[in-house]
Amino acid sequence: MFEIIKNNYTLNSTDSFLDRLLSDSMFNDNSYISNGDYNYSYDDDNYYIELALPGLDKKDININIVENYLCLSHESKEKENSSLWVKSFNKRIKLPSNINLENISAQLKNGILSIIIERIKKESTIKKITIK
Repeated sequence: MFEIIKNNYTLNSTDSFLDRLLSDSMFNDNSYISNGDYNYSYDDDNYYIELALPGLDKKDININIVENYLCLSHESKEKENSSLWVKSFNKRIKLPSNINLENISAQLKNGILSIIIERIKKESTIKKITIK
C-alpha cells in the first residue's frame, strides 16, 4: 500500500516518489495521506482535505478552484492587543479530474479548515457493439 523508502535512497528516487504523490492520480493510490501542510482522504463519494489554520477567522480565508487546483490564501493583517502573529500564505493543491465543482463545502472549526469535494463516479467504459 505504501512505498517504503530505504535509508540509502537517492535524490532521484525521492523526486520520483514526490512526483507520484503530487500527481493527478494522488487520491487513487492511498486513502489517507498527510504531507505536513494538510491531510487528505477519500471514500466512494467524497475527497476530504483538512488544514490547520489556528487564529484565523473564516472571513480571512479565500478559497477558490482555478484550473483544477484548490487555491487557499490569507493576507496578514496586524491585530492590536493580540499575542498571536499570523503571516500571509498561499497554498495550491492539485485536485483529481473527477470532482464535482458544483458540490464543494468548507467549514472552519477550532482552527481546522475542513473541505469536502464530491467525487464524480466514473461510468463503465464497456460498450456493447452489435455486429451488422
